[in-house]
Amino acid sequence: MTARKTPSGGVRTSGRWHRAVRSGVAAGQETFRGVTRWQRVEITLTRVIVSGLSLILPIAIGDATGRLPLGMLAAIGALLMSSSGHAGTLRFRLIDMGATLIVGTLAVALGAWSTGLHAVASAVVIVVAATGLAAVGGFHRTAAKISTLATVFLMIGASTGQSAPASLIAAGTAVGAVFAALLTLIGLGAGALLGLQEPVEPPPMSLGESIARWRSRMSTRQGWHYTLRLGSSLVIGELFAVGLHGAHSYWIPLTIALVVQRDHSTALLRTVQRGVGTALGVLLSALFLMPVPVWAALIAIGVIGGLRPYLRGANYAAYAVVMTPLVALFTGLGQAMTAGLLWERLIDTLIGCLIAVVVGWAAWSRLTKETAAAS
Repeated sequence: MTARKTPSGGVRTSGRWHRAVRSGVAAGQETFRGVTRWQRVEITLTRVIVSGLSLILPIAIGDATGRLPLGMLAAIGALLMSSSGHAGTLRFRLIDMGATLIVGTLAVALGAWSTGLHAVASAVVIVVAATGLAAVGGFHRTAAKISTLATVFLMIGASTGQSAPASLIAAGTAVGAVFAALLTLIGLGAGALLGLQEPVEPPPMSLGESIARWRSRMSTRQGWHYTLRLGSSLVIGELFAVGLHGAHSYWIPLTIALVVQRDHSTALLRTVQRGVGTALGVLLSALFLMPVPVWAALIAIGVIGGLRPYLRGANYAAYAVVMTPLVALFTGLGQAMTAGLLWERLIDTLIGCLIAVVVGWAAWSRLTKETAAAS
């Protein structure tokens, strides 16, 4: 750009401004294409069926026995286990599911226990636990998945802690997770008999190699980027949640935990996908405001549960659309859904997305680029 002096002696920067606008428009168009883009996902029919059954069977049993809240807790446990045990050798699958069960259940219990503390103390527990999980989860891709799940279920535990004792929430979640793990193994056996196998992932590094690489990474500034981005975002999110005093303001930190990504380059796209998907999901949730038979609700939950594994890989915005009513139902532990609750959930989600963009992405973008250039 050639700078031109104005009559007052200033410098005209219209060329730079135009380039910035064009760059912003191009980024916006690319983000929109990312929101609407569908990826190719290979998934077996047995996994779709298992994902649906693991959600509806606990709820159906809970409703039939007059213990619907317990059925909902078990369904939360099934959600925890839904992404584990689907790749690798049988030994690796069992380790994956076992670690998910232990870490996830402890996270749910801690989140539920924290609700008995003062609001500020509870927020401190959530932020410290989530930041610690982010730091230790980077030594292995499976550990990263489990730590992210544990962070999300830490928030879910906090959301349900006002409705039931922490011990009951942990027990119900663990039972549902074990049930889902058994169904996963049954589905694995059925798929093998039918010749339906999911793509085999490359073998992971050994535990010793993973820890050595993690220690080397965490000795650098770049290794702490995700931990600091998530931690700083959750601090702001918890300040908003405590300040709003909303009964369901936990959706602010929950949204942050979902959309702040380890890969900084995908953070903006994931945030936009989450915001758009949640807004549409709230509209879909309005269907549950109408009185429907239990069997109809179970069918809807089963269909959503079955589609989840495919949608998560194919289009995250569509995944957020179906997950919004699902999580709303489960965290309510069988309580009636209201229009006010849905509206509050939408506002809290949008606040969480805004914090994730401003604090978790934009505020760290310059530092991330500088560190990448230096390396």
